[in-house]
Amino acid sequence: MGLATKNQAIRGVIEDLKIKKEEKPNEFNNLLKAIDRVWNCEEPDKVLMGYKFSFTKGLSVEALLKILKWLFIEQDITYWNYDGREMLKKAIMGTMSSS
Repeated sequence: MGLATKNQAIRGVIEDLKIKKEEKPNEFNNLLKAIDRVWNCEEPDKVLMGYKFSFTKGLSVEALLKILKWLFIEQDITYWNYDGREMLKKAIMGTMSSS
């Protein structure tokens, strides 16, 4: 994945999260918990078993969690001697707390 494509994917995920936060703020908190579990290396399918999401806008939560899984892995590989997935998680959480 090229840098421009990766950055576009990350921006797309963040924009999708903003849409979901605006649509259902209370349910969005559970989505952040689910993202945290994926960040902690739980499989998205397993994580989804513990939640019921009803967002109607943007990507499905399943697709979003699976995209994030691979973006977290990519960050681990790219920044293996730094913060890896932590940088992406901070970017997501920082954006969500300021929007």
